[in-house]
Amino acid sequence: MIHTATVTPWPIVSAYFDRGFALTEARQYAAALGDYRRALKQVPDHADSKKWIDQIVSIYQMLNKAAPK
Repeated sequence: MIHTATVTPWPIVSAYFDRGFALTEARQYAAALGDYRRALKQVPDHADSKKWIDQIVSIYQMLNKAAPK
C-alpha cells in the first residue's frame, strides 16, 4: 500500500500573509497587496487577507489613487 501525504496550502498562505502584514506596516502597500492576493489564490476564503486587501484599497482611495491590480 502506497501512502501519500496530503499537502495543505496553509504554510505558504501563512508566509504570504505574514510578509504582507510586515509590508503593510512598512507602508509598502503595493507589495503587500500582492502577498495578500497570493494568499487568497491558495485559500480563497482567507478572511484576514480579504480584510487587509480592503484596508489597503481604502488607503489608495483616500489618496485618490488607483490600487495596483
